[in-house]
Amino acid sequence: MSANIAKTLNHIQSLEENEQYEQAIEELLKLNDIAPNNVEIVKNLAMNYEVIKDKDEAIVWWEKYKSLEPNDTISYSQLIDLYNEKDRYQYYMNRAHIKVIEQKIGQAADDFKKAIANAQNDTEVSKSRFMLAVMYEAMKKNTDAIQEYLRLLETEDNLNIYQRLVELYKQESSEEAIGLLETAIEKFPKETSFKETAANLYYKIGDLENALNYAQEELTKAKIFLEKQENDRAADILKNTKLDKDNAVRYYSLWAEYNYNTDNLDEALVNLSDLEKVDPNSPLLYQMRALIYEAKEDEYMMHLCWAKCYELKGQEDLTVDELLLAHNSNPKDERAIMSLINVYTRQNDNTSVIEFCEKLYKIDENNSFALRKLADFYQGHGENDVALDFYEKLYLTDKGNMQNLKLLALAYERVKDFESAKKAWQKYIERAPLGDETEQIKQKIQAYENAGSTYEPTEGFLDKILSFFSKR
Repeated sequence: MSANIAKTLNHIQSLEENEQYEQAIEELLKLNDIAPNNVEIVKNLAMNYEVIKDKDEAIVWWEKYKSLEPNDTISYSQLIDLYNEKDRYQYYMNRAHIKVIEQKIGQAADDFKKAIANAQNDTEVSKSRFMLAVMYEAMKKNTDAIQEYLRLLETEDNLNIYQRLVELYKQESSEEAIGLLETAIEKFPKETSFKETAANLYYKIGDLENALNYAQEELTKAKIFLEKQENDRAADILKNTKLDKDNAVRYYSLWAEYNYNTDNLDEALVNLSDLEKVDPNSPLLYQMRALIYEAKEDEYMMHLCWAKCYELKGQEDLTVDELLLAHNSNPKDERAIMSLINVYTRQNDNTSVIEFCEKLYKIDENNSFALRKLADFYQGHGENDVALDFYEKLYLTDKGNMQNLKLLALAYERVKDFESAKKAWQKYIERAPLGDETEQIKQKIQAYENAGSTYEPTEGFLDKILSFFSKR
């Protein structure tokens, strides 16, 4: 806002305070000529016209303010009052829009229905019916949304409505979506998106000839040729396609499919490695890998890839099934075991977590992850002697790990082996930074030495050590 406009607005405020509203309006109109889309000027004009009870002008300026600030409910609230007795259609439309802004979609839908009932012409019916259909979409009431959009098509051929209907039909039935697309293509022959969508839907239902007839994009044609096993024609398209960030996913996946079709399985895996760089969390990536490993008769990797595919889709039961099949086909491979542990951890299935940690430990007795999990498990169940054995092995896997040394010292205390605990604490404070923790440990060591074999640990000290541990 320029300094001159701000200065004039301050003067107008003084006029308003002195109830000189007509003069304030005159000044605001002059300002509006200079800055016609200034929201403060427009808002002040609307309010001043309301004060002098000129409802028609107030409506004009609140409508303009609404167009400038569509997410500000003040204009809708004021227009509701102004339209209450004047225009019930506009009354309900503005009330509905407030509900939309407030995310009260069901209430908004009810008001859009009332707006339809109070509409005075076809244009008003269309506007309110369109908004009602959009609300049904938002509420996942696809059948109701479709019905409203179809009613709109009875009076007008609207591109946007066809596009919305196609998306809704695609969720319900590919065949019905295709039928609608055929009509849309007739109505809007230059709209290539309808043809491309029709090609993909025909491909989905296995009608490859019609898919090819409607395909607009070269990569879509390549996909259809691969499905038809016309691999050379697909390769010609792919070789002439310039790779860019927008087509990279399709480009690499189609090359992988081509190499799969032509039994170049290792090259297909290279293509999928390229795909992984641009779309690492794609279920398709792992689905294609699974099919390739199946062709290579690698049962373990096939199940591992299917498991990852299902995991990315959020299908945990199928993920576990595939991981168990992978594990059964190669019990000594750690990847399936670790993946099962991760899934069971997410599911809070501690029994299964420990079961597979034990399998992991049997494969690799120096696996620090398995050792820590098993040590904590047995310690938590009061089996301190068993836990100590795992804490000792954990420490030996990495003697420089201060946390493992601390865990070992605490484990010795739990079995009342205070001499070993003292040695462990001494090693710890030799390397630990100076602070309250090391001072308390030194006091503990002194208490060991003073009491000898009669020493009994105080709960307070152990609690403090555990507290320090929990912060790390």
